Amino acid sequence: MTTYSSASLTEKLDPKSDVSVWIKDFIESDAPQFKGKSKEKRKEMAIAAWYSAKKQNGLSESNVSVIEESIVIDRAILDIINSAKFGDLLQAIIDKDKSAIYDVIMDTVPDLSATIMRKLVTKFLQSRF
Repeated sequence: MTTYSSASLTEKLDPKSDVSVWIKDFIESDAPQFKGKSKEKRKEMAIAAWYSAKKQNGLSESNVSVIEESIVIDRAILDIINSAKFGDLLQAIIDKDKSAIYDVIMDTVPDLSATIMRKLVTKFLQSRF
């Protein structure tokens, strides 16, 4: 079992556990980083954290549901669209500036795994206007 810490909170969640264990833990948590987050947002954060933990521990990517990953990506896109950084993202896409796209994503949705981040950047670079 690996220990994951965030701020002053230390949680023990096993990356080999089913994602539902992570979701339940995130939804029921009273940790400060979840304050003000909706149940749906906590679920998405749990899926992203679970996915990241699996990757960090070298566990098979095939265990990660395409649907779960899609939910995380779609939510991140919505968060970016609804943010003050959306104009910056559009300009970065037009300029095909990968670094600027990463910056906007990190500023808006910093809790994404590296894999999800790469997929988002690729998705944005493939956008056509």
